[in-house]
Amino acid sequence: KDILRARVLSSGEPYARLIFAYRQLVHEHVLPKLAAVLGEGEFAVQREPSLRFSLPEASALGAREGDDDGCIGLHTDGDYDHQPGELNVMLALSRVFGSNGLFVESEPMAGDYHCVDLEPGRLFTFHGVACRHYNQRNETGCSRVSIDFRVIPMSKYDRSRDAVERKATRAGRFTLGEYFELIDVKPEGG
Repeated sequence: KDILRARVLSSGEPYARLIFAYRQLVHEHVLPKLAAVLGEGEFAVQREPSLRFSLPEASALGAREGDDDGCIGLHTDGDYDHQPGELNVMLALSRVFGSNGLFVESEPMAGDYHCVDLEPGRLFTFHGVACRHYNQRNETGCSRVSIDFRVIPMSKYDRSRDAVERKATRAGRFTLGEYFELIDVKPEGG
C-alpha cells in the first residue's frame, strides 16, 4: 500500500513541479541560512524529499510492537544507519500542533520531548540522527502535511560509508549520487 502510494505521488508533472520547487527552496533559502550559521559551503542534500502526512486518527510513523497512541515509532535516524552529521529539516505545509506534531528531545538521550509547533511555511531543523523523536495518534481533527529532508555539511560527510553495503530506501542507499546530491552554496548575505 505505501509503495503504491509512493509511486502515485512520485510520478507525473505535479511531482516534477514539486521537486523543482523543493530544489528552489533548498538552494535559495535553506542552504544559504545553514551556510551562514555553520560556516559551510558544501552540503549533501537529500535528492527527493519525504512527503509526510499525519491524518486524523492516524500517525505519520508506523507503530512498533509495544507502542501506544501517545508514543508511536520512537527512534533516531541513526537506528536506520543514517550518517552522524545529518540534520533533519521539516517544512510545514499545514499547521503542525498538538498530537499531529512531531515530538523531539532537545539533545540525545535527554528524554525531554516537546511537540514541534509550526505554522505553514515555517521550517524546523533538528539532529534526528541522534535525538529521539516520535509521533502520536493524531487527535486534532486536522491533517499534518510536511516536506521533510536531510542535509549534511560536507565537512561532516563520511565518504568511507559510501563503500559499505547498507540498507537502501526507495530513493537509494544513503550515499552521494543515490540518496544525496552535492550542492555548493554561498552563505546568506555573502
